Amino acid sequence: MDKLELIEKIIDFHPAYEAGTKRGWSWYVGGMKDTGEWYFRKLLTASIEELQQCLDELEAIKNQPDKVYTEEELIDLHTTVIISPGVWSNMYQIKLMRKIMEDQTNAMLWGRRK
Repeated sequence: MDKLELIEKIIDFHPAYEAGTKRGWSWYVGGMKDTGEWYFRKLLTASIEELQQCLDELEAIKNQPDKVYTEEELIDLHTTVIISPGVWSNMYQIKLMRKIMEDQTNAMLWGRRK
């Protein structure tokens, strides 16, 4: 497979994937306006091996099985939480954020991550 074929396959993926952003080959800003793009010229300067490795990572992400939620997680997903006036979330997201904050605090205190 030549370089252009690899690039065509890579840019078929959304630019938000870490495989592109960590290499500086794409940029993405989420939120209300979903914006981002691939840096085509940077892709052209990459080696075929680097491009293939990126494509392999993107395809591995694409082929991950869908998450199967537990019954408690499903209940949490459907439990609406008001964060502030006009800002809504669900209990599942709140628990995820608490877990992230706990892990970060432990990493700062004890110098390690899970």
